[in-house]
Amino acid sequence: MQAPLSNLVLMEMVALLFFEVVMRLLFIEDDPHTAATIIELLGEFTDLEFRLETKVAGLAELISAYRPEAVILDLQVEDSTVRNTVEQVIPEISDLVPVVVLTGYDSDTVRRSVENGAMLLVEKIEAISHPEQFLRDVKAAIICFPLRAKATACLARCNEVLSAYAFEIEHTGGMG
Repeated sequence: MQAPLSNLVLMEMVALLFFEVVMRLLFIEDDPHTAATIIELLGEFTDLEFRLETKVAGLAELISAYRPEAVILDLQVEDSTVRNTVEQVIPEISDLVPVVVLTGYDSDTVRRSVENGAMLLVEKIEAISHPEQFLRDVKAAIICFPLRAKATACLARCNEVLSAYAFEIEHTGGMG
């Protein structure tokens, strides 16, 4: 059984929701205009500390060193295709930090980014058109991130119990 969320984690969640705190975000975006626009727009609503990178190489190590609250990730950057980012990069980092995918593409591959671990998928035009909503969505992803592991573990345990119950019914005719 997993331990309950610590008081420190709960206080961090409350702080993100109700107080102005500096959020540390790692932004992976290779288009300087898009990066500057998003950073400027989000900065109007809260104090942000951004680290901007244009490549995904060494991303797990960078996350460990920089310790961002979230990663905002463009799927196609200098050193990675959309498919590679979705199938290899997101699964590698999604247990370390909430991943918010920011993209200009719409395809089945892009939508698979959430199945592969991203907390949120947002179109760039939506983030630029509605930056306050985008910021709320990023905060929600940060807040929900610690809960995702607990929910996944709970679902896995439920599946184990149901499988055992189904096995018992199948082999004893439910007379167990």
